[in-house]
Amino acid sequence: MILTKATARLAATLVMAVAGLAATAQTVVEQSRAAAPREEMFLDMAVTAARKSLNDGGAPDGAVIVANGAWKATGVPTAGAAGVHSVGSAVVNAIADLRGADAAKCVIYAINRPTAADVAAIASAGIPSVIYVNDADDVVAAGIANADDFVVKPGEGTVTLVRVANAEAASIVKNYKKSKK
Repeated sequence: MILTKATARLAATLVMAVAGLAATAQTVVEQSRAAAPREEMFLDMAVTAARKSLNDGGAPDGAVIVANGAWKATGVPTAGAAGVHSVGSAVVNAIADLRGADAAKCVIYAINRPTAADVAAIASAGIPSVIYVNDADDVVAAGIANADDFVVKPGEGTVTLVRVANAEAASIVKNYKKSKK
């Protein structure tokens, strides 16, 4: 599900609420490993969302939320709701779509590393992990976000961020940087 105007307003409200949490964002555990075949399938879905975002004039950013091995929500950057990235958008969509499903069984697959505000929203939603491709340096170099957007300060709880390789997701961000020159 892509954000509608009504959910865009909800997303903007979430961003404002999360802005207060970002200063005390959750503990982040960073890992890096190869993607499993099933993870590649979900990363491909995030890549498709990022391509849609690009085609609609947005940044190359896409995320999906999976619960118990099944797709639940998709997120892309939200135009008109400043600061809502694909992960934040997916969390907003998932909150509406999960309808009581156990958030602790969810995983977010994203082409870009979540920002500090995204991490706070993820932790607040109870989602334990994010599998992503492009790290903060890649995202900043492409002009998608600022370095300050990724400063996560220790707090309560944990979100595990796992960086994996995916050539197509890496290529989208790298080519976006080139096209902006």
